[in-house]
Amino acid sequence: MVGKDLFYRLVGAAAGLSLALTACLPVIFSGASVTPKSEDVGCLFGPGTTFSPVAILAGGKSAPILGALRDHAWWEIEDPQAGGMHCWVPAPRVNTSGDLSRVPVVPVPSGLVTGLTIAGQAVIHSTCESDTTNPVSFKVTMTTNGPATVTYHLEVYNSAGTMLLIHTDDATRTFASASTVTFDTGEAFRTDCGDFSVKAIVTNPNAITARTSWSVVTP
Repeated sequence: MVGKDLFYRLVGAAAGLSLALTACLPVIFSGASVTPKSEDVGCLFGPGTTFSPVAILAGGKSAPILGALRDHAWWEIEDPQAGGMHCWVPAPRVNTSGDLSRVPVVPVPSGLVTGLTIAGQAVIHSTCESDTTNPVSFKVTMTTNGPATVTYHLEVYNSAGTMLLIHTDDATRTFASASTVTFDTGEAFRTDCGDFSVKAIVTNPNAITARTSWSVVTP
């Protein structure tokens, strides 16, 4: 059980970016609504504890129901803190009102990549003889707000960012739940002397890019 203080901190960390990346679907009001049974209820990015909290439905407040799982175990509601966005609350924690027969069954959303960084050696001191020397590798850190299969690739550029030198094949990482992982990209790029930059580019389930640079110099 996540403590209330920790839960609020998680909401604060996850809400902004998660909501910014969430596609705004058309709002179709069913006429039904939910209200917490007692205390505040966490509203998650998707229906289940494998998703991150993105908002809070305060005790005594109500929110329109927009959708549900087929078994009505979770309700998709209008985000109480960001109008036009959606999040999910567990049925056992809320009371419902209105005609639930009008609530549509909606699919479970994929988690999104909400954080991405790439890091590597900033400076390589070497005798520069050819573009087959001076290997450098990178570590990528990804954060998702729920279960997701992430597709990404790397692109290496010259210092001005105007010439694409390397474009790797697409690779995937599978997240069983909202989490952050750091991994080695598994490729060592070799260059002559100069300044270079590399981008980690996520293309699915949403688009997000991170960048870092490095230099190869003589001692």
